[in-house]
This record gives sequence, structure tokens and C-alpha cells, in this order.
Amino acid sequence: MAETLTTEQRDVIDRLARRVVRMRMSEVAVLFIESFQPLNFVGSQLLHFFGPFVRGFGFYGDYEALAHILEDRRCVDWLLEAIEREEAALEKGQAHERPR
Repeated sequence: MAETLTTEQRDVIDRLARRVVRMRMSEVAVLFIESFQPLNFVGSQLLHFFGPFVRGFGFYGDYEALAHILEDRRCVDWLLEAIEREEAALEKGQAHERPR
């Protein structure tokens, strides 16, 4: 599945998964993501709609890339796989350093 992702998209998903795991929110995030999986396209459109407001506050970063990633229905599976990989790495003690 991950073969269809660009390098930038893969990096965004990995950073998001890493942050979720570091915040110890894996279980909650997986439950939320799976619950709203059919609505991922609607969520991406909401992100596009609120984009100008987010830019106005200076919190843009990976926001636009995430909005584009969410347009693809397979993104939910990619994100869940990334969270599972990070969780497994954390359990083995091989997780990335916590971003500051």
C-alpha cells in the first residue's frame, strides 16, 4: 500500500504517528480513526475549508499535506499501520527521540 505515497506524504504520516505514540494516545487515536474512517474525505474537505484560518494563526506546517492525504480512502490504513509500527518500536525501545 505504501508504494503509492510520495516521500513527503510518508514523512507526514510517520511524524503524525510518532507524535500520537509519544503522547500515549495510540489506543484513542486508533479508535477515533477507525470510527470515522468513512468520513475521511469529508474531514479532508473541512481541513481545506479551515486552511486560511489556520494559516492566519501561523500553524500551517504539514496541514495542507495532511488535507491532501486524507482525500484518499487508503490513508486511514496507512496511518493505522504507521501508528502500529511506532507502537511496536516504542515497546522494543527503538522509537525515535521525542521531538521538542
